[in-house]
Amino acid sequence: MPRRDSGGNAATFEFFGNHPALDFVNTVHGRLRTPVDRLATVDALLSWLVAAGQLDRAQATEWHQRCRVEPEIGMRLLGEAHTLRDALWNALSAAAAGAPPPAEALEALNRVLAHDTHAWRVSSTDDGGLAVQLVPTGESLMRPIMDLAEMGAELLCSLSLHRVRKCARQDCSGLFYDTSKAGRRQWCRMETCGNRAKASRHYHRRAHR
Repeated sequence: MPRRDSGGNAATFEFFGNHPALDFVNTVHGRLRTPVDRLATVDALLSWLVAAGQLDRAQATEWHQRCRVEPEIGMRLLGEAHTLRDALWNALSAAAAGAPPPAEALEALNRVLAHDTHAWRVSSTDDGGLAVQLVPTGESLMRPIMDLAEMGAELLCSLSLHRVRKCARQDCSGLFYDTSKAGRRQWCRMETCGNRAKASRHYHRRAHR
């Protein structure tokens, strides 16, 4: 169980994944060591969505007010956000390791996607043919996280999925989309994990002289 981060302000958020779904997954810091949840509250979740460009401030204010009036909506939203985040971590970290996504991760992702406000429908046309259209199915209480679910699903199905990488530091859980021309990026952040790896190599070289 990740430790809660009671802060949840923009200063605690980090964006190094080069993809919104990966940045969302990375909001559990130190997942493989002592995990800290940066989105432990509804307020933190909404603040992150603004910082990530997934909600504007007016939308976030509206959702803040709604969740204060109806706390059960906020708890449902937070619970589904955590479900989505875990599903994306399980699926995308498997892909980064060259393995197929676990079936239970895809099932969890699909359950979140089912909250969307639109669905594809095939219907007959006046000339006897068929047409497919996107039709509204009603308001979704999960609207703030639906774009993340859809982007995560698209990434899992994309031809560039092989560009999703896990940080080469063994105990780091950071995922990122490698946009480097050579496709050889190793570290989630050079200033942290990359520099630590370089320092470790330097220490071992000196120790074995």
